[in-house]
Amino acid sequence: LAIAVSLLHVGAVFQLFDGAQTIGIGALRGAADTRVPMVVTIVAYWLVGLPVGWALAFRAGLGPVGLWWGLTIGLILVALALGWRFYHRVRSERLVLFKVHG
Repeated sequence: LAIAVSLLHVGAVFQLFDGAQTIGIGALRGAADTRVPMVVTIVAYWLVGLPVGWALAFRAGLGPVGLWWGLTIGLILVALALGWRFYHRVRSERLVLFKVHG
């Protein structure tokens, strides 16, 4: 029961950033930007999230909760990186997101 409660706390944070990264990757896909988001997700999940999760789970002794925190950290990095990329892409290319007719 204690592990389940701990996993629910991690899951709540995970869900927030999963939603953010889903929006970011969808927005970039709509802007015809797919290669960089793919590289960002591979690096953040496989080269950051999984090793950090493994270290927290086995080296730090946190078990399943540590593994999920590591994966959540990777997800947070993806959400932030994709949001940053979209913001700068819109600013540099002067993409028109909404056009108001007046």
